[in-house]
Amino acid sequence: MALYNEILVGHFARGLQKLTGIKGSPPAVQLGADIVPVLPLPLGVEYKALDMWNRFSAFASATGGVAQFAGVRIRNPKNSGALAVIEKVLVGFAQADTINSRVDLSGAVEMGNGVALSVSFQGGLDSRSAPNPVSIVSTTVNFTGPLNTSYAQIRGAINTSYELVLTHNTELMLLPDMMFTLLDTTANVPIVVSLVWRERFFEESERVSGGIG
Repeated sequence: MALYNEILVGHFARGLQKLTGIKGSPPAVQLGADIVPVLPLPLGVEYKALDMWNRFSAFASATGGVAQFAGVRIRNPKNSGALAVIEKVLVGFAQADTINSRVDLSGAVEMGNGVALSVSFQGGLDSRSAPNPVSIVSTTVNFTGPLNTSYAQIRGAINTSYELVLTHNTELMLLPDMMFTLLDTTANVPIVVSLVWRERFFEESERVSGGIG
């Protein structure tokens, strides 16, 4: 029998159950009445795994050739069934340079350039989480076609770094078939990018209401 104000998004109830060690049925299966006493719990990144989020990081670098431009991309595959949220983008500059960045809502593909992808490190940040990400980080040393900036243009001095995500509101959300690309605008120089992101699979209610396949 359905409950009044029944909660259908399961990861909230499961996270609370794991956090408090409650056995049996989930402790919060429905919303409270109009007036409810609340004791806030200070929850940080250590709670993400209990809330079904998997956290990952990657270090990617590539150097363009003569008259060639290097780029780094993170993409969420079209049929992943998962949501990815980029928490950190750190761009390093070996010399004074300008990098364009762009968010694309569809058409996510790897940046493959016919050689092995130059992702120096990629792995999980929590041993309780999934070992491998759904999202894919790729690089190229010969980007084809222009990249019109739709997110940010980053200008850095030599031997400096620039952080793109500064608050929760500037985190970048990647739904399936979306991608985030950074492209060097100077030929024959390196692009160096560090990424931190989190992922979780969609709840059934999100699939239905959000039109997500």
